[in-house]
Amino acid sequence: SNRSILALVAATVFLAAASGLTNALWVYLYSFYWGFASTQVNLIQGTYLVAAFVALASLPKLSAGRDKRRLTLTIAAGLWTFTALPYAANAIGAFPVAGPSRTGLLVAHAFVDGVLFNMLMALLFSLLADVVEDSLATTGRREEGLILASQTFVTKVSTAVGTALAAGVLTFVAFPRGATAGAIAPDVLAALGTTYVVLMWITAVLSVGFLRRYRITRAGYHATLERLR
Repeated sequence: SNRSILALVAATVFLAAASGLTNALWVYLYSFYWGFASTQVNLIQGTYLVAAFVALASLPKLSAGRDKRRLTLTIAAGLWTFTALPYAANAIGAFPVAGPSRTGLLVAHAFVDGVLFNMLMALLFSLLADVVEDSLATTGRREEGLILASQTFVTKVSTAVGTALAAGVLTFVAFPRGATAGAIAPDVLAALGTTYVVLMWITAVLSVGFLRRYRITRAGYHATLERLR
């Protein structure tokens, strides 16, 4: 179980870093890279809010009878692949340049992206609860307070690291200070999108890699519950 705790904490480190990177660059990506007006940005924000409720309402049915470890790995891989899709399509000229089609696709992308992300976060906390039960069966001690506190601390630190990475991205691509939409060189915007996706994918691959080292399966969890009865 100790290996599962370490694997989950390490996966959370890189997931939180990717999340911090995305959150810090969010306005730059939508306002400058995608060229959205403030009303369109508000629409994206509202879409993410709706996605959070949809994720929490649909996850119980999706996870019923399934192995949480395998489901978490599937959603994590799907999330990071899906997140990169519009940037990859835009880079090769396969994404609508402007207009309702561009807006509609990005709103749909934000919805699916938000659903997958919130499902992933909920599943990670569920895996953490399984670690607590496994630790109790192994050591005879309830350590949920210590484990949860460690996880929360690591998440906050990693989110801050992601924010620092975002600042580094803006410096690396020479993003101008005080820039206004429509006045930034196309090569700077292209570099912004590419650098964001590369860094996001590096942190995502590391996160999924550590998640694969999490060893508590559905069968193992039920066996643990039987030992605790």
